[in-house]
Amino acid sequence: MRAQRSVVLAIDLQDKLLAMLGAERRQVLLQTSTRLLDSARALDVPILLSAQYPQGLGALDPCLQRFGEAIAKTEFSCYANPALRSTLRAQTERRQIYLLGVETHICVLQTALDLQAAGWEVAVVIDAVASRDPQQQTWGLERLRQAGVTLLSSEALFYEWIADAADPRFRQLAPAWR
Repeated sequence: MRAQRSVVLAIDLQDKLLAMLGAERRQVLLQTSTRLLDSARALDVPILLSAQYPQGLGALDPCLQRFGEAIAKTEFSCYANPALRSTLRAQTERRQIYLLGVETHICVLQTALDLQAAGWEVAVVIDAVASRDPQQQTWGLERLRQAGVTLLSSEALFYEWIADAADPRFRQLAPAWR
């Protein structure tokens, strides 16, 4: 897993969807997601954002808006959305994609499976995904594992991206991971 071969896709981190998680789970998910996205930005990893039916489910959480404009969709799989698919296909030098967001058992799962079928190396960041119902999240992660999708933590991903403590960016970014 190398930063220069990676893309991050943050899926549907919107007000109304996040509110269904409860305050504590929402806060942890947003902290983990923003720390990972900050690191991705610093390491020049492209960041894509999706928003499921924003007219009904609201905008991205304000803390995520600094990472760019979300691509609106109605499809559960981001890869089924023509605009997102076109943006991803333009990443010709990057074939590793890391997914975070909500809901694990719906949009994250369907996106991961479609990307995998399209030839992407797909990984789901397990501490940066959530579902309203924790049991649904467990089942979604199990299905992803059975399908051969890589599951990893945000911290493991950061350290794989950085690869070497001698990288000058390590000193700048590492404090956020402690």
